[in-house]
Amino acid sequence: MKNKISIIAILATFNIGCNEIEPTIPSLSGAIGGERKVLIEEFTGVRCVNCPDGSAEIENIRSRYPDRVVAVSIHAGFFANPYPENRFDFRTDAGTQLQTYLEEPQGYPSAVVNRKKFAGQTGLQVGQSSWASLIEGELRQNPLLKLFFIKNYNANTRNLDLKIRINPEQNIATNDLRLTVLITENNVADAQLTSSGKKLDYKHKHILRKIITNYDGNLLENLSAGNLVEKAFNLTLPATWQSNQCTIIAFVSRAGATKEVLQVGEIAVE
Repeated sequence: MKNKISIIAILATFNIGCNEIEPTIPSLSGAIGGERKVLIEEFTGVRCVNCPDGSAEIENIRSRYPDRVVAVSIHAGFFANPYPENRFDFRTDAGTQLQTYLEEPQGYPSAVVNRKKFAGQTGLQVGQSSWASLIEGELRQNPLLKLFFIKNYNANTRNLDLKIRINPEQNIATNDLRLTVLITENNVADAQLTSSGKKLDYKHKHILRKIITNYDGNLLENLSAGNLVEKAFNLTLPATWQSNQCTIIAFVSRAGATKEVLQVGEIAVE
């Protein structure tokens, strides 16, 4: 496959030790902007009998709001311990760190929506019945900045060059902003406990494969309206990952008293 360069615009809040560039937005085809997007981080595991219902609910929500809900499935904790029949161990060190950072789930399925503590909730983790309404409310909020993904993937070497460009819509005066960039893989057939028993070819969705930044994000500096900031990354995808099922996700979040995600976006590796 030929190398290809893509770009996608989204809004969020950003501040990292990056080089500033001229505030001219690249006029590449496929650019999208102006829409608020929402991140849902689902905590799951192959031994969790109820988790397939949670995964199905996320797919229902994503179909209701096309291209506006970004999902990451994090395998961590006891339920994530693989069965002997599993081909893959979906656990990651970063996933284990996130389980502590975003609080231990009180039950499964469990997820964190935009890393936000909502009115009436005791913590960041919320049950499946609340996901749709919380996401709908977050989608009504105005984004604070635009994000652009510029990628170059070489299918022969499996090398990915990636640039994230951030264009704030307003000045964002805080020293507690973080950029997180990660890779997920979709539609991986492997063992999973379900209500009808263990299914060996269950299709796992949005699996967290690797966080390219620190697990809690890379620190960002204050952003000024109209100033484009760029951050570059490089990664070689392991041979065991289906590159045509892999997605790059980037988001800006706070990291002080609140961990709220200000904007998120995603783009396919291929």
